[in-house]
Amino acid sequence: SIVKSMADRSGYNIRNNILYRHSFAKKGRSISLGLNTNFTRNTSEGITDAIYRFFDNGAFEDSIQNQFADNLTNGQNYSGTITYTEPVGKKGQLQVEYAPSIQKNTADQETFAYDGQKYSDFNQNLSNKFDNTNTTNRGGLTYRLVQNRDDMFSVGINFQSAKLESQRTFPTVSSVNQSFSDFLPNAMWRKKISPSSNIRVFFRSFVNFPSVTQLQDVVNLNNPLRVSAGNPGLKQSNSQFIA
Repeated sequence: SIVKSMADRSGYNIRNNILYRHSFAKKGRSISLGLNTNFTRNTSEGITDAIYRFFDNGAFEDSIQNQFADNLTNGQNYSGTITYTEPVGKKGQLQVEYAPSIQKNTADQETFAYDGQKYSDFNQNLSNKFDNTNTTNRGGLTYRLVQNRDDMFSVGINFQSAKLESQRTFPTVSSVNQSFSDFLPNAMWRKKISPSSNIRVFFRSFVNFPSVTQLQDVVNLNNPLRVSAGNPGLKQSNSQFIA
């Protein structure tokens, strides 16, 4: 194969965080409110001019590809947290938390073949417009026991409900809606064993959603030897982390 390619990529990622916390007169009782926003935009343009030779039982066939691909993705994420803590006994504390979030993503890919003078021959089969929305609601309880500054333990459980909505708007219209419910436990233990060392064990479970490019069902022929396409039916992944 002989391949000539050129690519240009650019983008930005803007994050904001606002946190308000109020402590009541009773020691250990507090409430906090948080708001997070995240805006992303990524653009990529690429030209692929290539000749591929495929062999089959001694015979061969050449495939010529000369195309221009333009891909634009946008993302918006809004999330909030409400956390309330209440003392339990002399050394314990109970934390109640609620965290809603909504994430919206769009992906627009357009592909044009070379017509002999310029890239103007629109290829509908390799073009696609796709929208994706993730909505989650998470609530949970955490119990924290603090013997002293050098000996701390906490254990908690969160329940999260999520809705994953995916819609293709071009070249044809289709949609896939999925709902998930998960219990997500967490735990932490820290103890100082000497002036210069301590033990810390941390466990957390969480879920990850597929990205809009993983969901977008458009064929990527930038490399005919490695053809790929997204799958709008992808589900969330569950992970556990311990350290």
